[in-house]
Amino acid sequence: MAVHRKVMSACVSWTPTNERLLCARCKHSAGHLSVIVDYAPTESAGLAVKDQLYIQLEAAVTDYKE
Repeated sequence: MAVHRKVMSACVSWTPTNERLLCARCKHSAGHLSVIVDYAPTESAGLAVKDQLYIQLEAAVTDYKE
């Protein structure tokens, strides 16, 4: 995730979950903004790899809900 240095000062957490997921939380005037960056496997990847990613992504979304 590319972030301008002015925005980085607003980040309250920056958590790489694994090699494919990054969760960031930034504070702004209306509260907080949670961003989840997902580097998904290609279409040629195996079903097990894709299923594991969706499980991890769902867990990340659940963890970052308020």
